Amino acid sequence: MQKKSLILWISVILAASIFSYSLVFGSSIGFSNTPTTLYYKNTSNIFLEHGKLNTAKFIFQSWRDISDFSMVSTCDTSFKFLEKRNKYYFFSMTFNGNSCNDRKVYLKKWAEILYSGKLNILSENKLYSKILDLPTEKLKEIQEKINQKISKHKSKINTNISNSTKNLLQRNISELLYTRAIFSNIIDLRNQRYFLPVQGYWVPTRHSKIPNSWRPYRSSYTDWIHHGWDIGSKKWEEIIALDDAQIVRVVDGFVFEDLNTLKKWKNLTEMDKVKNLDILRGNQVWLKTMKWDVVFYSHLTDIYDHIKEGTIIRKWEPVGTIWSTGVPDRNYKDFHLHFTIHKNPYNEEKAWKYDYDDYMNWPWYYKWQPASYIFKNQKNLFMEKQ
Repeated sequence: MQKKSLILWISVILAASIFSYSLVFGSSIGFSNTPTTLYYKNTSNIFLEHGKLNTAKFIFQSWRDISDFSMVSTCDTSFKFLEKRNKYYFFSMTFNGNSCNDRKVYLKKWAEILYSGKLNILSENKLYSKILDLPTEKLKEIQEKINQKISKHKSKINTNISNSTKNLLQRNISELLYTRAIFSNIIDLRNQRYFLPVQGYWVPTRHSKIPNSWRPYRSSYTDWIHHGWDIGSKKWEEIIALDDAQIVRVVDGFVFEDLNTLKKWKNLTEMDKVKNLDILRGNQVWLKTMKWDVVFYSHLTDIYDHIKEGTIIRKWEPVGTIWSTGVPDRNYKDFHLHFTIHKNPYNEEKAWKYDYDDYMNWPWYYKWQPASYIFKNQKNLFMEKQ
């Protein structure tokens, strides 16, 4: 997706003005001989993870009794028939769970459909995936536009407007506050340091455990350079998320025989060497942090069930446990977490279209910097006390 179209998506979907909502009078809807019209709905947006913004309210005008009809979707939903006032029928529809891939909703009974419409189904995962590749300046720009809309809507509420319009404005404000909180979270975390992924440990101070240390015994099939940090720990030590992040990749089920797929012939390409390193990471989890970076956690054993690609994980949330998967030594006892932080180059042409190969080829933090520089500056990257 190009930058221009993404900003348009955010502007229309996340920061929608009051006129994007549906206050419909006399629109024809039905597939029945008896006309039923949608008189009012309080939103076009559903935010799945929000306990209140995952519900939409509808009022239908009908000359027949439709109180026994249902609001339905192919997603996990529930509905309530709220009340009848003369020829007006009030319904609410709630979307359950954190995923939904079908925007269509219906008012129906058995095979008879009186209304078919669409809602914008927005999950936290989808929102973050659309926003994370934006530079901080752009995030602040959109955040300011959201602030302006909130102020504008609040000022309208205090004017002489109908209750239905006031309800629309209040719903819109709630949605804008929710989306603004997501922008604020990203901006705030970009100004903070990372937690260490193994609690109670500090970043290593040995030259062999930091980025750019030599690995000459791998020179025939990798670039023989250590790209990250090794935190020595106990076997099965738990690791945590070092930042709020979106999980972009999970590799589980490593077996020792996977090492037989390493390419070790002459004249390997740089990409061959990068993919060899990927095998040597064993079981792994990749986190795309709020700071744009992608972090590779390597040599894991158990990866917890809630760690799913595309989902959001919060800092300090447990990810899995350490072992020695990917290490080409069956008797290896130097248990540690190897983690690499790859810095997002923010290539506007590639944004929102990155694949695994792209992430692996991003420059790692402190690439080619001497150990003295890393020891001096890594305290600015990680929080010392946790």
